[in-house]
Amino acid sequence: MLKRIIILLIIVELGIAAFGCSRKVVKSEDAIDEEISVKQASESKTDAEESFPLREKFNKIKHITIEALNREYEKTIIIDVRSKMEFDVIHINKSVHIPVDSNLFIKNLEKVREKSGSIPIVFYCNGHTCAKSYEAAEYAMDAGFLNAYAYDGGITDWVNAHPEKTTLMGKTPATMEKLITHEMLAKRKISFAEFKKKAENPHAIVVDVREPFQRKNIPQIPQLRNIPSDRLVEMIAEGELKGNQLLILDAVGRQIEWIQYYLEQHGYTNYYFLEKGVLSAEEAGRAVSADEYVIGSEDALEVMVWRNEILSRPRVVVRPDGKISLPLVGDIHAAGLTARQLKDDIEKRLKEYEELPNVTVIVSEINSYYIYILGEVRSPGRYQLKSNISVLQAVSLAGGFTNWASPNSMVVLRRNGEKEEKIKVRYKKIISGSKPEDNVVLRPGDTIIIP
Repeated sequence: MLKRIIILLIIVELGIAAFGCSRKVVKSEDAIDEEISVKQASESKTDAEESFPLREKFNKIKHITIEALNREYEKTIIIDVRSKMEFDVIHINKSVHIPVDSNLFIKNLEKVREKSGSIPIVFYCNGHTCAKSYEAAEYAMDAGFLNAYAYDGGITDWVNAHPEKTTLMGKTPATMEKLITHEMLAKRKISFAEFKKKAENPHAIVVDVREPFQRKNIPQIPQLRNIPSDRLVEMIAEGELKGNQLLILDAVGRQIEWIQYYLEQHGYTNYYFLEKGVLSAEEAGRAVSADEYVIGSEDALEVMVWRNEILSRPRVVVRPDGKISLPLVGDIHAAGLTARQLKDDIEKRLKEYEELPNVTVIVSEINSYYIYILGEVRSPGRYQLKSNISVLQAVSLAGGFTNWASPNSMVVLRRNGEKEEKIKVRYKKIISGSKPEDNVVLRPGDTIIIP
């Protein structure tokens, strides 16, 4: 009897132990999320606020430290949410590229992992002050994705800690000597005044790499053309721009770092970046609102119809008659209008074919910033403008009045759409100060006539 009791107790004890082991196994499979959260809770809140300034703003987003991400590297899905150019320059080895700016972000995310999946999904971008990792996690959570995290140390922290798990310019492990330093970048940044002066060189190639949605203001810089960064990188690799001085600007000076990797890799030496990008032109008062800029002949436009590639045109040049041609719309007048006015006109015409057309018009190249000065000036003719000027400044540009001029009878001819406006300019009243508003600021295509 005693033996039976002892055997029974041993069996019960073994069963309890077995049950405990099985529970531990289940826990280890499900616990990546819990383990990450517990280990992150031990971080100093003060240090996090100082080093990661966006955590307070995105306080509902769970973040993962570099130590935790490395520890759980094989057990997580890592998503790079930056642009294609940034990803191609440098990325975490096993990361999947899904730009957060894409309209298909959530749809592409679903291809990688189902919303209810238990495997942690981690988003990252460039560094501590980059909001895209938080935004991507926020979008994913709002769409119903579970176990979503932001790795806010970004690629900068990662490459320094784990070059063996980093790809730089197509090679892994990352060669630390190939990293662009702050000093290397700073040497290529120049002020707006210096940048503008270099842009006046006819052999310079001046490029605005901003995306369409960023082009709210147009800097008044000679020879400026819009080339998206992805296309510019292709041109650099193909050697199309060698032999010219290359001047590049972006929105606020953050994209240029990635372009520099390609310039250095392909042996370019004669290049400069505009410090602080278009922001510096705005601070210097040398940027025109894209909504205020008046389109002229020879300007290149980007006309995009939302969700309709057939009707969209990535590049259309305004003809000498001031018109452009578009599918279904036909010929439509563009010169003399702002981008917003032209957008409204195109949408009005497309309503015959679509219920609610959504059109975007962007001035991608400014080639029409010129005026004509005719009549009694010393050097009449066509003048290419580099910035906004007034009537009297234009007269000075043309050498001043001749002895037979009648300056009080000056007129400015200006085209507004298909109509031509005549603006009287009374020279004596401008000089006396009684009518300073007569000294109008000229628009591209204006003609000044001095009888």
